[in-house]
Amino acid sequence: MVEIEDKNGNLKAYETVAERVRKFREKHPISSGWRLLTEVSFPFDKTVLCRATIVDPNGQTIATGTAEEIRGLGYVNKISAVENAETSAIGRVLFAAGFGGGEFASADELLAAIKRQEEIAKEVEKTKGHGANGNGRKSSPDTGASGGGNGAQRAGGPTRSKTVALPSLPGITYERSGGNLVARESQKGATFTYKKQLSAAGFSYSLMDGAGKKCWWKAA
Repeated sequence: MVEIEDKNGNLKAYETVAERVRKFREKHPISSGWRLLTEVSFPFDKTVLCRATIVDPNGQTIATGTAEEIRGLGYVNKISAVENAETSAIGRVLFAAGFGGGEFASADELLAAIKRQEEIAKEVEKTKGHGANGNGRKSSPDTGASGGGNGAQRAGGPTRSKTVALPSLPGITYERSGGNLVARESQKGATFTYKKQLSAAGFSYSLMDGAGKKCWWKAA
């Protein structure tokens, strides 16, 4: 669950798309014949339109959900407008079919939440640029010598240099492992499908300290 502020300043609980997909497939596995379909179209030059549909084993449409994105409008849509529209449409159709706790967030509320996240990220970067004590001097880099955190990062691994909101991706959930965040597959092949979005959010496919094999992770 995440919290989104409405136009009146009230907080509304909003369940991530990944969690909705997980609930849907727990109740209706692929083998049951229930289908979650998406159709993407491009009605205008920079417009991406996606329609998601849930169909039961008898071919009856149970619910629909639509989402529209504009290429280049916002950070995510500069590189992943199609994926963003599809994820939003899937989230809406699952909510309409009863798979989604909390509220049905409007587009305006989601945009406001994204804007706040971007503002927070900018403030974090500004604070880092002035050092931890706020006197204009840069802090020394964290080498792990002080014993804090999880020690030095492995070569090629993610860093702590940037704060990015966790993307809501179908078939992917996030969990903490020590001082790190790990992206796990709740649907086979999800991390491969959304590796571009995971990389943009600061995740790296590499060997994490304490892990027996490579995984998608980043420092928390």
